[in-house]
Amino acid sequence: MFLRGLTALLFVAVAVQTHDTSPSVGCRNTHEWVDIANLATASVGGFVEVRYAGGDAAPLPETTVIVARVEPFIQAYVAQTDERGEFRISGVPDGRWRINVCKAGFKTLEGNLTVGDKAPDRQLRLTTELDW
Repeated sequence: MFLRGLTALLFVAVAVQTHDTSPSVGCRNTHEWVDIANLATASVGGFVEVRYAGGDAAPLPETTVIVARVEPFIQAYVAQTDERGEFRISGVPDGRWRINVCKAGFKTLEGNLTVGDKAPDRQLRLTTELDW
């Protein structure tokens, strides 16, 4: 629980440092968090989509994707999805990370992410829902 609180503080700090005035930077305006468990990949990239109640899915543009850790020291990488819901974060060192995906009005996704050469080289597919 302490790590989640520290990570949340880190996310707010990262949002301030990006000098981006859009309301979608950071994860302040969401009500429900969804644990996406453990993911592994050789590089950090993929796409974010929203799944509606009827089962239809659509790309989710302008969504914030944050990859962060506090050990061995505080590091964070931030990206926004493009109009196709795609994102790529370059230069993320191998190791264990937390991934956080958020956009106002949608459920925030959070989980563990292992980056490294021994992990599969695949695109991450992250699916969220409307946050009622």
